[in-house]
Parts: sequence; structure tokens; C-alpha cells
Amino acid sequence: MNREQALTTMKRRLDQWGAELEALEAKAESAGAEGRAELKSAVATLKKQRTQAAGELDRLRASTDEAFDDMRQGLEKAWDRLGDTFKDVKKRFN
Repeated sequence: MNREQALTTMKRRLDQWGAELEALEAKAESAGAEGRAELKSAVATLKKQRTQAAGELDRLRASTDEAFDDMRQGLEKAWDRLGDTFKDVKKRFN
């Protein structure tokens, strides 16, 4: 995967997570009091992590070609973990 393909793929994932956060927020509004509080807490954590991921993507975009592959590999592992967290939250609250 070349640089532009990797950046495009990561941006798509970031956008997907944004849409998933919106869906989780809507779900929180319709949940019972206890579930709402728990889901809102999970959403707040995911928002923070997504914001951090967006910052990492910006740093990756600005990186030199020499640093890009190393940075991308590390970032992809972190993004995989974040994706797993999204899956876990969605599964827990479905």
C-alpha cells in the first residue's frame, strides 16, 4: 500500500468511527438511566481516543517518506486496538 492509499484508508476509518460515535450517542439518549451513564462514559472515552488518533494521522501525513512506514506500522496497531474497543462497546450496548 502506498502512502496516499494508507492515508486514505486511515481517514476512512476515522470517519467511520465518527459515524459510530454518533450512533452510540443517539443510543445513549434512548437508554435507561444506568445504561445511559455507562454508555456516555464509554462514548467520552472513545471520543478522546478518536481525537488522539486524528492527531496521529495528522503527524503521519506530515512525516517524511523515510519515517512514514515505521510510523504507519505503529499507528495501524494502535488503530486496530481502537477499532477493537469500538466493537466491544457496540457489542456491550446492543
